[in-house]
Amino acid sequence: MYVRKSFEKNLVLVYNGEAKTNNNMGNWEIPLKAKRRKDMAEITFAIKENIGVLAESAKGWTKELNLVSWNDKPAKYDIREWDPLHEKMGKGITFSTEELRKLKELLNEMEL
Repeated sequence: MYVRKSFEKNLVLVYNGEAKTNNNMGNWEIPLKAKRRKDMAEITFAIKENIGVLAESAKGWTKELNLVSWNDKPAKYDIREWDPLHEKMGKGITFSTEELRKLKELLNEMEL
C-alpha cells in the first residue's frame, strides 16, 4: 500500500528497501511501512495539572486536557489520549495560554 504523506522527523521510512528520512523524502509516494529510530532522543513529560477528562474509550484510554511540561520546558495546555497508567499517549495538540484563550473565545462564539 502506498500513501502520500509527510511523516514526523523521528521516523525512518522504507521505500523499495531503501531508508528515507524527511530530508530526502520530499512528497514522494511511499509504502506505508515506517520504523522508529533506535537512536532518537527520549521524549520526557510531566503532567503538572490534570484539568479534566473529555472522553473515555472502551479500552480505558481517556482524552484529557492537562497542563504538561514536555522535555523539561515550560508547561503548555495539552489535549490528547492517554492509557490508564499515563505511560502511553496518542497524538495530541498543545496550546500556549494565549492560544487557549483564543480557542475559548472561538468556542464561546459557536452555537452548540
